Amino acid sequence: YTTLFRSVFFDCKAQIPTADEVLENTIKKLGHKVRIIRTDRGLSQEALAEKADLNRSFVGLLERGKTNITIKNLEQIANALDIDIKYLFDFVLYS
Repeated sequence: YTTLFRSVFFDCKAQIPTADEVLENTIKKLGHKVRIIRTDRGLSQEALAEKADLNRSFVGLLERGKTNITIKNLEQIANALDIDIKYLFDFVLYS
């Protein structure tokens, strides 16, 4: 039993993600969340960008998880979507 426990829990070769991989995953989840809320609100990327005073191409990059975002811009997007900024980080866990 002890040998099995060790082999399952301690000797496994599961790779721990790097900080960069965790950040990249968070950026993708955040972008996906923005897209879901934007489409639920019936807004185009152009309309969201205009309401948030941002460039449309930036919104597209954000939604695809291809760019990082400042807190200021994130706040502008949250305000444009009429939500609290913390809601953008309420990710649904999926595999």
